[in-house]
Amino acid sequence: MNAIKTIGKRIETVMNKELMNFRSFGKKIKISDVVVGNVIKGRNKPSFDFISAVLQTFDWINSDWLMTGRGEMLKKGISDGSYSNNVVGGSVNMNNNNSNNNQLATDDNLFLENAFLKKEVKILREQLEMQKKFIEILEKK
Repeated sequence: MNAIKTIGKRIETVMNKELMNFRSFGKKIKISDVVVGNVIKGRNKPSFDFISAVLQTFDWINSDWLMTGRGEMLKKGISDGSYSNNVVGGSVNMNNNNSNNNQLATDDNLFLENAFLKKEVKILREQLEMQKKFIEILEKK
């Protein structure tokens, strides 16, 4: 795979994989679509908060790839196609309204909500550990 040279182009690759435009991507990561556009077009470098939001929102992205272009886009153990939740506005897009499909939609929503909550718990635990380490450093001074 050819290395994608700029972080903006790597972010654009993620955006394209998720079938998003500047506005929908910005909304998803809670960053202005103007900022997203400026990063992708190379006018600005992404801030730490921008990169952090991308990595937390799309937890299947290999952080080394996003920041440096080294390695593969997907984290190890994640296969292409299993990374995206394909959820819009918190609901699974179902065209058939029969009860089996409604049950599947409910099950899918519960599965996605569970996965999201597990991710949030993991992030909070990591933040807590970082704060504990920071406190330990401060207490040693």
